[in-house]
Amino acid sequence: MLCFDAVSYIERKGRRCRGILKDVSLRLGPHDRVAVLGDGRSGKSTLIRLASGALAPTSGCVRRLCPISPPLGASGQFHTSLSGAANVTLLARLADVPAGPVRAFCREVADLGARFDAPMSGYTNGMRARLGFALSYAMPSQILLADEMVGTGDTAHRALCDALLDRALETSGLLLVTRNARLVDRFGCRPFALVRGHLLPCRSSAEAERLVAAARVEPHNQTEAAA
Repeated sequence: MLCFDAVSYIERKGRRCRGILKDVSLRLGPHDRVAVLGDGRSGKSTLIRLASGALAPTSGCVRRLCPISPPLGASGQFHTSLSGAANVTLLARLADVPAGPVRAFCREVADLGARFDAPMSGYTNGMRARLGFALSYAMPSQILLADEMVGTGDTAHRALCDALLDRALETSGLLLVTRNARLVDRFGCRPFALVRGHLLPCRSSAEAERLVAAARVEPHNQTEAAA
């Protein structure tokens, strides 16, 4: 279970503060699929970073009561001075997961060839994303996190990503944040709209899309003040 209990997050830059998320509450179990629709800078990535534990809330509580994947395709957890193989070995051991099967899975799925054993400082962004996707599926998890991306690479590798995600969703839940309403329906998700920091439950992806669109044109006062 992944629980957001009255979570708020305030971004501070110098003396300026901006309310990103406001009193967000959400429950997500291992068989639930939730999609959050929102525009750029609406707080979608902040929601995922809070879910993964990369950020701490300003107020409220995020409880991670089951294994949760790194965000699909994320590469921020990698050390560029290490090889891809060394990175996945280290991350598997930190998660108390047998490193051998994780390393073998990532070698096959990322399809980096000899570069898998070379320092990641020489990887392109695409190579890092491929390894990030492979690691997300190699690690045991009951809830998957996806920040916009659900696939990467050429057509063949995107098809592989789709197949891996479909297989993972047979036993795992999903928290997806996106600007693409079609993805909400593609994965059969319970839709929400993220509007001015508030997480609004919706009856359909079309309703979520309407709420997000309406917020673009309605005047409002963004919470921003000097600290």
